[in-house]
Amino acid sequence: MVYLVDDDIDDVEIVQEAFVQYEYPGQTVTFHNGQALMDKLLEDPKARPDLILLDLLMPLKDGFETLQEIKTHPLIRTIPVIVLTSSESREDELKCFQLGCNFFFNKPNSMQEYEPLLTVVRKITGVQQP
Repeated sequence: MVYLVDDDIDDVEIVQEAFVQYEYPGQTVTFHNGQALMDKLLEDPKARPDLILLDLLMPLKDGFETLQEIKTHPLIRTIPVIVLTSSESREDELKCFQLGCNFFFNKPNSMQEYEPLLTVVRKITGVQQP
């Protein structure tokens, strides 16, 4: 299961479309901010996703705060996190790695550019390509 955390509905739809186009059969659950994600993760830390795709710029709790909270919590810190953001700032990328993200991707401009992301998602979740 992949948790997708992004407040932009259009971006959520594009990522979901990429999952369909690249035939990723795993389940995706969407959250529109970091606080909603953390509420779910802490509600039952044992019922956890295989991976979190996390945007940075969101209301209530942004991606940096969310990533830090995930990676410092003893029950959920091992969940892999891929930051998927429109930020092209090298400082943001470095900060995400310092906070413990596993991968950092800029949001692609075309559907073909989602292939590397889906390759990493498959590797982390253990879902093989059909």
